[in-house]
Amino acid sequence: MPRDTAGRVMKTAEAFAGLAARGPAAPQTFLNQGIGRDRRIGFAKTGLEALKAAKGSGGATVNDVILAAATGGLRRTFERRGESVPQHLVGLVPMSIRRADEQTELGNRIATLMCPLPVGEADAARRLDLVRAETARLKQSEQARATSLIIEATGWAPPTINRVLSDAMARPLTWNLVVSNVPGPQMAFYLLGRRAREVYPFVPLSPQGHALSIGVVSFDGGVFFGLAGDRDVIADMDDVAADLQAALDEQLALT
Repeated sequence: MPRDTAGRVMKTAEAFAGLAARGPAAPQTFLNQGIGRDRRIGFAKTGLEALKAAKGSGGATVNDVILAAATGGLRRTFERRGESVPQHLVGLVPMSIRRADEQTELGNRIATLMCPLPVGEADAARRLDLVRAETARLKQSEQARATSLIIEATGWAPPTINRVLSDAMARPLTWNLVVSNVPGPQMAFYLLGRRAREVYPFVPLSPQGHALSIGVVSFDGGVFFGLAGDRDVIADMDDVAADLQAALDEQLALT
């Protein structure tokens, strides 16, 4: 019944608010301050097969490699800017929680998780190990189950429920930035007879003190990173993108 269903979803949203409060503490950094309306963008890229090879034999996923590379890039940015490097940042990371027996089913099984990113770790191989262990743990956690239910419900949930979710997700010190990876079509696309060579995502910034986002999409054998930042806070966006590219190359060199 609608009333009972709404009540259950509200309880789930409130439960997630509690999970957010008890989740990894996000440090206050230069990434988390008031932002304006203008943006800068940056780009990095690599090949999908190279990323797959970089998974190694330890059970890491392509998404783990992407997160490890993003973490390495952020570490380089903090060091280059003379900022104190925290032990970790907290990324708001959409992840698939589809089980092996659900691979042929239609629909999405996505949870948006608050994942610690070990920027304090200088070694690229160790960063990947830490990210892999953390994402494996989070996918089995109550956080994954709660957010999965909420995201499935947001298409029809009453505004009150959406406000509870938004408040929980937007608390300034709950997470530092979004890192979103979306698998795209592995085939050539054409526009007016011209082959599309590269596709870069743009992840909007949250207005509650989040000045940088990283979007990733795979397409036609390539993997493309799109960075979006506040124009004033991330005035060095070209250098931030170069930091990410360098860390990505470092991660792939481990294979």
